[in-house]
Amino acid sequence: MQARALLWTSDKGDRMLDRIYVGIEDSRHNEGACEGELGSGKACVCEEIINRFHTWALKNKIINRGSLTGQFDVTMRVSEYVPYLDTLCCGTYIDEDMLLISNKVGEYTLRSLSGERPGNQAQRCCGCGRALDDNDIHWAHDDEYCCECFHDRFFYCHNCDQVYDVDHSITVNDHDYCEECVKELFACCGACHEYHVKGSMAPAHVADGTLTVCEDCLEGYVCCTGCLEYFDESLVQHDKDGNGYCTPCFTELHAESAKIT
Repeated sequence: MQARALLWTSDKGDRMLDRIYVGIEDSRHNEGACEGELGSGKACVCEEIINRFHTWALKNKIINRGSLTGQFDVTMRVSEYVPYLDTLCCGTYIDEDMLLISNKVGEYTLRSLSGERPGNQAQRCCGCGRALDDNDIHWAHDDEYCCECFHDRFFYCHNCDQVYDVDHSITVNDHDYCEECVKELFACCGACHEYHVKGSMAPAHVADGTLTVCEDCLEGYVCCTGCLEYFDESLVQHDKDGNGYCTPCFTELHAESAKIT
């Protein structure tokens, strides 16, 4: 069994006991991180060890990490790489190799696992995690993605150019649109159920009502010779010359013919 802890001395001379790490055989324990493995209410042997550290800190007038309330600043020398920091995760460079770390204020957050210096850290894709070039950054919901991950998850509306989840895209004429722009620009054909530009549609009468159909689908309906409206073939009657009429127009035609006779 092994145990170690981070002990900081601030620029003002105060001391603070940071995280305590306990190693028991092949397992690692980090101030209560083992609780989830054991189940609620079950105490691990590491709890006794951690309590000993805390007791020692109190006796020596050392602030325990959990009791830290005021600002705690430490000036430290850094090399090419910067360590991951937790409690004192706020950092400000004083010069090229001097870093002021704090629990309260700082220009950077020192929580990079790559060791890269703050300010030089490459932007990384929220999807795959790889470094991003300036020309390969796509933003969605305040997160940055590479081109491939972005288009797997999102799309730009062809009309309003806003970003939306890919599940909400509607494709019209090989372009992706958001739902609002589709409602504004297009209408859905009642026959083929595809979207077409508003104004290019026409009504067609069927047995149970009227459909709004596109120009291509309209060719499948018969134009009444009398009223010039379109009808399903089942609703059309033909005269001896083969001209098609809707029922009202056909009835009127025969009534006029009877008067003439």
